[in-house]
Amino acid sequence: MHRKLLISLGLLTLFGCASTAPPPLPDPCSLLGASDIPDLAGTQKSVKTSGDETVAQCYFRVREESRSVTLEITRASSQAATRALWEKQFEPGEREEEEKGKREVHGVEVHGLGEDAMWTGNRVSGALYVRTTNTILRISIGGTGTSEEKLERAKLLARKAIQRLE
Repeated sequence: MHRKLLISLGLLTLFGCASTAPPPLPDPCSLLGASDIPDLAGTQKSVKTSGDETVAQCYFRVREESRSVTLEITRASSQAATRALWEKQFEPGEREEEEKGKREVHGVEVHGLGEDAMWTGNRVSGALYVRTTNTILRISIGGTGTSEEKLERAKLLARKAIQRLE
C-alpha cells in the first residue's frame, strides 16, 4: 500500500498533477527601509498563498499618504512557473498579435533590471515590475512628479530590493 502511494505521488509529480509549494519568501518589509524611503511612518505586511504561488506585500506608509510605496514579491513553485506568470501578465497573445501585424503593449520595457522589467504608469501613480530568476517584484509609487520621475525612483528602489533579496 505504501509503495503504491509513493508511486502514485511520483507519477502525479512527473505529469504535473501535483502542486508543490513555492519556496519561502523573505519579509518584503526588510527589503527597503527608512534610508530608502524618506518620511517613512510605518509598514504593513501581508502574505497570501494560492495554489503554487505566494505573494508577500509591504505597504510603506509615509507622512504624505499619496507618496507611499508598495513592494510586492511573487514567487511560484519553480522558475518556469514564475516565468509563466510573467508571460501571462505581460505577453498574452503576443504571437497571435504579431501574426496579425499588430502588437499590443502592456507596459514599457525597462532595460538593466533583473531578467525582464516593465513600467506601467502615469503622472498619478505607477508600478515597476521586475522579474529575477525566480521572483517577480512589483514596486508601486504614488505622489507628485512626472511618470519619468516615478520610474527613476522605482528603479532605484528596485535595485536596492533586488540586492537585498539576493
